[in-house]
Amino acid sequence: MITRNFTANLQYDFYPSDKDKILYIFIHGGGLVEGNRKEISSVCEKLSQKGISVACFDYRLFPNVKYPSYIEDAALAIKEIIANHPHKSYVIGGISAGAYIAMMISFDEEFLAKYDLSPSIFKKHIFDGGQSSQHFRVNEELGLPTWNQYITEKAPLFYLNKKDDLSNDSYLIFVADNDLPNRKQENIDLANILKSKNATVNIHIMNGYGHAEYKETDEYFEIIYNYFLKN
Repeated sequence: MITRNFTANLQYDFYPSDKDKILYIFIHGGGLVEGNRKEISSVCEKLSQKGISVACFDYRLFPNVKYPSYIEDAALAIKEIIANHPHKSYVIGGISAGAYIAMMISFDEEFLAKYDLSPSIFKKHIFDGGQSSQHFRVNEELGLPTWNQYITEKAPLFYLNKKDDLSNDSYLIFVADNDLPNRKQENIDLANILKSKNATVNIHIMNGYGHAEYKETDEYFEIIYNYFLKN
């Protein structure tokens, strides 16, 4: 595992595999107020041992920063990771708040555009328990009811709804059967919207679990690993 700074205070970890075919950029969760890249290290390590290179990184958190600083941190990290560790293909994904960030990077082209990159570099996407409406922490920042759903320019769906054809893109979606308020239906709706735009979509409703409680299970790992094996 290689650790590098991509700002004075933020680092990423790169888990190399014995191949240079796929690089999975995996974003940690924590409600935009906590969490760090080490919390997803076990999945990163297991994937790298199976021939999938993985990179994960830290980003600044609320209330020290506000929207869109954490997404901007992610865009910078992605730029540095791709520049330092070129691979044949790239996959973006995240868990919980990390999935929200991954969606914003995937659907709003402006974040990567400042580095002359496009979300089109990602043909595969893994969204795990994410929020496609405006994130509830952004609601808190704006003084709005926490669990209300808003489709604004701070919501991935705002940008997804503008897209026409995603037939070249593939999406793997996870959500817990007993997830956070609105989250299960929101992810089912996200899957249906993606399908309506001709994307390839696989959604897994993880029965018997609460929000992201399955992330250390063999079942979760095998679904992700098998997704990488598909063309």
